[in-house]
Amino acid sequence: MATPRVLVVDDDAVARQDLAEVLHALGAHVDLAESGTRGHALAAAHPYDLLVVDRRLPDVDAAAWLQALRARPWACARAAPAIVHSAALRAADRARLLAAGYLAAYDKPIPCESLATQ
Repeated sequence: MATPRVLVVDDDAVARQDLAEVLHALGAHVDLAESGTRGHALAAAHPYDLLVVDRRLPDVDAAAWLQALRARPWACARAAPAIVHSAALRAADRARLLAAGYLAAYDKPIPCESLATQ
């Protein structure tokens, strides 16, 4: 089986590194992006098996980020499954993000077992 490739898009350096460590331990290749713009560039250029996106990026909301990616037919990761995480998700935010196309919405930190099943 091929090594899964995961893109983590989060402006918090500690959160990015923590997720990378967990995903590496689960056997994934991990690319990191500190902004929505950088995340879009990586997702356009590389196929990913999973996208992990912070809800509040400095340059774009997670719902808008995913919708913009899905609208780009040339993006390699256009159809990749995506999950979103945030320091505090209200029920309305969770519903809006799921409606935007995320498979799951988690409070930070994402439980290791949840990452393993994605």
